[in-house]
Amino acid sequence: MPARLVATLLLCLCPLILGQEAAQPPALKPEPQLSDEQMERFLKTAPIVSSTLLGEGSTGAGKASLSDAGLTHDAQVQCVDVYKPVWKGAEGTVEKNFRDSWKFNVAAYRVGRLIGIKNIPMSVERNVDGKLCSVTWWVDNIWMDEAKRREKNIKPPASDGWVNQLNAVRVFDQMIYNTDRNQGNLLITPEWKLWMIDHTRGFRLTRALMTVEPLRRIDAQLLQALRNLKAADIKREAGPWLRAEEISSVLFRRDLIVRFFESEIRAKGDEATITGLPRKTPSINVP
Repeated sequence: MPARLVATLLLCLCPLILGQEAAQPPALKPEPQLSDEQMERFLKTAPIVSSTLLGEGSTGAGKASLSDAGLTHDAQVQCVDVYKPVWKGAEGTVEKNFRDSWKFNVAAYRVGRLIGIKNIPMSVERNVDGKLCSVTWWVDNIWMDEAKRREKNIKPPASDGWVNQLNAVRVFDQMIYNTDRNQGNLLITPEWKLWMIDHTRGFRLTRALMTVEPLRRIDAQLLQALRNLKAADIKREAGPWLRAEEISSVLFRRDLIVRFFESEIRAKGDEATITGLPRKTPSINVP
């Protein structure tokens, strides 16, 4: 076999031999350039021209195509709104005061914005076929989800940006007590932006964190936003979709998160705990 052909085969097979799939992200497609107000109006009022059910999930999620004034775009529609005093999961788990509600998609988007998290797609309340539902902007240019990335062993960039996004997901899920975060509802774009979707099983009344183990580091601006968050802010932005006890539980867990990171800062220092700090340049004596 010619040496050049052998070399070519080795180059092709090397990523597979090492357990990593050679993957090139697809080219980005143009996205609609809308303000928040325009996007919200579109989701609330654009006629639904077609819709399909997404899989066999318990939340009954659907994908709808909306079209108005020359713009056609997809949205996820979820109308689930279930309450059970006692709920038993397939794995034998038991949960009291179980809720699975479309309202939490809207609340998650709005609470996320309050603390500067902008990788939760816009979600609005809308009447669809006589039922109140969440209608959520279908994220453009999705390359894969986190489950597929891990299955294919595709390595993320070795950058602070990717890790910071994961850290924000962990903090947010702990604050809203999201019991249904899985790798299939973390979506990745070709530029490695991470989107969080599906929050219908968040906002539990539990006055504790699920666990502190996932909490690693936190962005300085996010930590300050958590410190500044008030009940009046959440009520103003998400009051129609959250009950008073859900809001107070969010704030209770917020306090636990802030105290955890403040303890980490005391034990390990700012630079080991907080990201987004200005770089410290050592002083230099110039003769």
